[in-house]
Amino acid sequence: MKKLIEHVILYDAACPMCDLYTKSFQTAGMLDENGRLPYQDMPANLACSVNMERSVNEIALVNSTTGKVYYGVESLLQIIVHSLPVLKPLAKNKAFLFLVDKLYKAVSFNRRVILPAVKKEMQNPAFAPFFNARYRAVYIVFALGVSAFVLHRYSFFLDAILPASSFGREALICAGQLVWQGTVVF
Repeated sequence: MKKLIEHVILYDAACPMCDLYTKSFQTAGMLDENGRLPYQDMPANLACSVNMERSVNEIALVNSTTGKVYYGVESLLQIIVHSLPVLKPLAKNKAFLFLVDKLYKAVSFNRRVILPAVKKEMQNPAFAPFFNARYRAVYIVFALGVSAFVLHRYSFFLDAILPASSFGREALICAGQLVWQGTVVF
């Protein structure tokens, strides 16, 4: 596996998921030992190249020699394709890139909801991803679907005390719970 040198990936130190996958790039030998840095601790020589507003939403990969910055899926693909060149054709497929970009953004904009910040002092709002209503709705619908699926599968174990279940009923119960909790919150 080829190691990407003279590049630094800037990640959210408050995000356990970001820390895990950037550390795994180093462990797998895709990045060198100085190849990852929290954007909260970004040195001045990198800060002038990086669009801070964009980097809080999409992980940034900075070429420390040229100053070129890649964001989001493009930054991850730069690392992966450099290490695994056999994936280069997949990285050029427009349909694949479109789907992966949408999935990446859905996770990125909701990362502090999916896995909350590790320490309270790291939850600085200046470094939090922006709120995106569309991607939050996608996450809520996804979570509702997963919850309904799990409840539906679990309901088979309760057939002695509950009537037969359907996925639709469980989805309706989960949606009702969202409405109920939303009403109480507001």
